[in-house]
Amino acid sequence: MPAASLVMGGVGPEHAGPASDLLQTVQRLGGAIGLAVIVPAYAAGSIPGRPVPGARAIILADRRTTTVRTTDRG
Repeated sequence: MPAASLVMGGVGPEHAGPASDLLQTVQRLGGAIGLAVIVPAYAAGSIPGRPVPGARAIILADRRTTTVRTTDRG
């Protein structure tokens, strides 16, 4: 990860733990903010009561790739 290497490269060994924690916190916060912006913008094109565009294809694809095996070992 270039960003992690850039940030951690300038940190001394005595501060590596807190710097790593801060980096991970900022990455997670950025992901949360990104989702908070992208999801409403994407869902704005949806029709109430119907799945958002593309959701049906994703659900069907997931059903095809997910297998549940049950065996009767009575």
